[in-house]
Amino acid sequence: MCLSLDVSSSCQSLAIGDNGGVIHLFTQTTAVFNSFSRPTEFADTPDHVEPFAIDDESAIFANIPLQVPPAGTKLLSDWPAQCLKKVYR
Repeated sequence: MCLSLDVSSSCQSLAIGDNGGVIHLFTQTTAVFNSFSRPTEFADTPDHVEPFAIDDESAIFANIPLQVPPAGTKLLSDWPAQCLKKVYR
């Protein structure tokens, strides 16, 4: 059973790992690997938010952290003026 698959950065070889702990290397030429590779950079782990019931009327939704968008990024709520209509109470 194939459990993992990877292609070299030079696209010259293919490695397949199986459930027996064996790595099968497939290449048509002498494989050239990157000897100056860097460790993988992973994304930051998100902050843990305590779960609450959706029907809890005493839940404070302001406690849910929101990501700050980068400068110049339009939000989904930024509608164009032709789609807006002013209504007074």
